[in-house]
Amino acid sequence: TGNTDTFNHGFDRGLATYLSLHAKMPPLAAKAARGAFAGPTAEASNPEFLEFTNFVLGDDPKSVAWALRSILIGRKDEHRRLATIPADIPVLIIAGEEDSQFPVHVVRKMADAIKGSTFRVLLHTGHLAARVNPAEVNAEIDAFLTDVATAA
Repeated sequence: TGNTDTFNHGFDRGLATYLSLHAKMPPLAAKAARGAFAGPTAEASNPEFLEFTNFVLGDDPKSVAWALRSILIGRKDEHRRLATIPADIPVLIIAGEEDSQFPVHVVRKMADAIKGSTFRVLLHTGHLAARVNPAEVNAEIDAFLTDVATAA
């Protein structure tokens, strides 16, 4: 996993640099960036999501480069901060099974850092879970809020 994470980090950095040099999103870069957001299921069976990502990625490669740098490359380890969330505050953490940017094992560690958090994994779901799979995300949120209300 360490070698994969190092490769992905290097790829993200290279892609961000490449994008920052262009005024229009190069097609190859758009395909790579789209792959970061869409898992195999969305790529194969969710044309609305692909249309959305094509629209966003076609907008401005410098904005995409900024997002890569700030969200992925510049991401800091916040596990200590997460551990300060009091256990009596309900927290729901949702991971997408096909999320290549925040893989399930990474999101699981985040959830484990928060005492009493609820962790769910959505199958066939990539990075933008609420956009790719809104029905399942909403169902998980509804169930979580019902459980919280029942416990109160």
